[in-house]
Amino acid sequence: MKKNRQIFQVMDIDIYDYGTEFDRNEMENSRLKTIYYMSYIKVGVTVSLFVTGTVLSLLPFVQMLRGVERMRDDILVILPVPFWFPFNTETALGFGLAYFIELNMIVFVIFYLGTYIPFIIHMMVEIISHFQVLNHSILIIEERTLAMYNTFKPLDKDSPSTSQLMDMEDSLYDRCYSECLRKNIFHHKALLDFVDLFQDVHSTLFGVLLGANMLVIAAITIVITKVEMSMETSKFYFMMFIELVNVFIYCLLGTLITEEAKRVGETIYCTPWTSASNKNRGIVKFIQLRVTHDVVLKGNGLFSLSLQLYIQIMQTSYSIFNLFNSVDT
Repeated sequence: MKKNRQIFQVMDIDIYDYGTEFDRNEMENSRLKTIYYMSYIKVGVTVSLFVTGTVLSLLPFVQMLRGVERMRDDILVILPVPFWFPFNTETALGFGLAYFIELNMIVFVIFYLGTYIPFIIHMMVEIISHFQVLNHSILIIEERTLAMYNTFKPLDKDSPSTSQLMDMEDSLYDRCYSECLRKNIFHHKALLDFVDLFQDVHSTLFGVLLGANMLVIAAITIVITKVEMSMETSKFYFMMFIELVNVFIYCLLGTLITEEAKRVGETIYCTPWTSASNKNRGIVKFIQLRVTHDVVLKGNGLFSLSLQLYIQIMQTSYSIFNLFNSVDT
């Protein structure tokens, strides 16, 4: 709870604020993009959960109208999740009670996922957004330095350019350049601290969530090889699609975080650091040293959230499908 509170505090005050109008505009644009994309993500999650819940809730009544077998080996197979109950479910009252219990479970899971998934995705998108802002801030460091330099010594049209100021070894310009680099270092450190905090809180949940998704995908793959396509079995194909999309979103966002974090080193290399003073070149080398370690989100330390993991899941599911399909034939 303490770490969750820290996450809310960081997101409330923002991960990092450069304190200048020059960088705040880019931060605001990035925030507007995040809000724009998150609105579609929330709608997508809500619609997916609503459709899934509706299909699972109404399918037992459709099966009853079609005269599908209710019981098999004392297990009520007509429910969304086949289950054994310690009471007679063949009567109307028993079946209604069993259905009510499962319906409550479905509502709880939908409520939990509808709250949890957008929150997790929002934090991951926020991390990606800040890495993009950091890369943009580093890329325009000359403009930022010149803007800071101009506050102390206003420039006119006859003033030297940024490259000329660097070559002239202007001490004020050099200090402004150092200050801009230091702000980028502070932003990068704040980002890494937030990623570590996010990892500490949600690593176990990622492990449980993705582990459960993998088991569900494997189980549904086996079921698909055993049943024929029909209205009653369509729920398995639909659940398979939802699970694959869910895992893909996490793996995609994990990959984007890793790639944006790697891009910091490439971006700082594209700046005119070779023309800077020895002190500023040392700061650039320090930044390069800090970004050598990959930023990777992990699920309980067992696997990394990346598209490579998604490919492995797809390959494993296809192998299971081929194995059980060949056994049947």
